[in-house]
Amino acid sequence: MKPEGGQGVAGCREETRWVAGRGRGSGGRAWCKATTTFRNGTRGAVTVEFDDTDQFVDSGSRLTEWLERLSYSYQSGPNQALALGIRRIIGTPPVLTMPQPNGASNFQDGWNLSAAFHQKVPGGEIYVVYVDAAAVSTARLAASSHET
Repeated sequence: MKPEGGQGVAGCREETRWVAGRGRGSGGRAWCKATTTFRNGTRGAVTVEFDDTDQFVDSGSRLTEWLERLSYSYQSGPNQALALGIRRIIGTPPVLTMPQPNGASNFQDGWNLSAAFHQKVPGGEIYVVYVDAAAVSTARLAASSHET
């Protein structure tokens, strides 16, 4: 049982959203977002997120894209924290302006890795981060194919 205000286990937030409507050049758009964070021990937290867009364009085609994200954060003390994350984007993004000419596809399949470290020190702070949120992919994972 969750307390009021959307707080989940140990005061962590859970959220689900659904948005639909008609956009430029499309027969409709839908966004679904599900995010949950739960504690892992006394100082850790795990966040899981799933987002998708589903668009039916006037030409009759369907554009679906998924974002899947998993992150772990650990507060090792009052002055130090570490966070690690992995994100996957797969599918064809929605048309936000005008449709692509000649039905061109922008299919994406990319993985992003991120890491952050924060340390308070006398007279300031140290913050080191590795991430490129604008890149579709910052990691290449080995793919295998099996022929039968």
